[in-house]
Amino acid sequence: MEKIYMENNQNQKQTRQTKKTFNMLNVTVGLSFAIAFIAIASILLVVAFKPSYSYESLETLPESVKALSVDKHLKGNNASVATFLFKLQYGGASGESSGTARGICLEYGVGYGGNGATLNQDGSINDAGLIYLIQRLDEIGARIENDYSSNNKFGCTSNACSGEDIAAWVRQNAVWAYQAEKLGPSNPEMYVGDFDYEAIKSSTSVSSNDGDYAEVYNCPGGDSWFNHYGVSAAVSEALTKEGTLDDVSINLSVANEGNSQWTESGDFYRTGKINVETLGASSSSVAASLNGIDNAKLYGCPSSGDCNEIKDLTNISLASYDHFRIYVPKDAVSTEKKNVTLVFNYKFDVISGYYYKANGHQTVTMLGTLPKEVSKGLDFSIVKVPDTATDISGTIYIVGLIVLLSGLGILYINVRKQKTQTQQ
Repeated sequence: MEKIYMENNQNQKQTRQTKKTFNMLNVTVGLSFAIAFIAIASILLVVAFKPSYSYESLETLPESVKALSVDKHLKGNNASVATFLFKLQYGGASGESSGTARGICLEYGVGYGGNGATLNQDGSINDAGLIYLIQRLDEIGARIENDYSSNNKFGCTSNACSGEDIAAWVRQNAVWAYQAEKLGPSNPEMYVGDFDYEAIKSSTSVSSNDGDYAEVYNCPGGDSWFNHYGVSAAVSEALTKEGTLDDVSINLSVANEGNSQWTESGDFYRTGKINVETLGASSSSVAASLNGIDNAKLYGCPSSGDCNEIKDLTNISLASYDHFRIYVPKDAVSTEKKNVTLVFNYKFDVISGYYYKANGHQTVTMLGTLPKEVSKGLDFSIVKVPDTATDISGTIYIVGLIVLLSGLGILYINVRKQKTQTQQ
């Protein structure tokens, strides 16, 4: 009887101990899995919230001219009034060589002030349409002068005939036509009076001889001068040009990418798209310079295809590229801020002009193709923030691994301990 009681008592103690062991085991397993979950979550956290790099964003015509005497009177076959052509003298002061150039009158119907009058600059031409027309008319005038010989002086037999004269007649009347269309016949700014645009633009010949008009220039093919050389079209196009143009201007702009002008691209930092625009002239040559980081590079990007490094920065064709980018190798940027300056240096051949005025005299302009140099730059700053992502990632991995191993260790020890006690 006592033996049975002792066995039952022992069995009850063992049962209680076993339950206690399994309860502790459940707690330990739960704790271990919780710790393991935290470790795994910590590892996943590296992928989901890995820190990233951060960046810190970023020409001259003379002052006066002298009016020379009228040297030609030219009349279109449909026009009732002759066009007076005269020349302007410039230079000759301070040891400068003097020269002459055709003057263009800007006020139709206003009298000629006489020989020897001095006209002074009175502002630059700031009408974008007039500047455009002047540029086109120089091209058209050159074509007329080139055609003069091949078309047997346009039928004129006099030795006084000149391709320059007919070109000057076309240019002068085109400017008046433009102003008549834009300003109206009674506008006080550039009075054009009774200028007959329709009669001028339909003229197929031009005559000259200061009265009897013995010299006759006939347009090739019996066409009108304005139509044959595209003058009417040039006038119409000039009328679409809006705004003013005080000078040649250069615009550089950077298209931001994201929140920064710099983005990562392989082993480089690169800027956003650098767009280059010019107003008022076409460039004859463009050079660029990069300052601040010796191995910064300029890449030209066509409208399609890959951006290519421009190794010769002394002569760049803007027409070849849609935009540009600056590339800076990552290893050239330390933890200190680095400054990079991009400068584009332009050399232009500019068609330019001024209004020249004198009391009692027609307002005229003298045109010239002048060289002009303009520089335009952009400054950039870039800071390389240390890539702390690697350090943080490593720490999270290590902590997570330690916690996981610790949990597994606790689990192993407890299971073994309870197994030993059970066996006893």
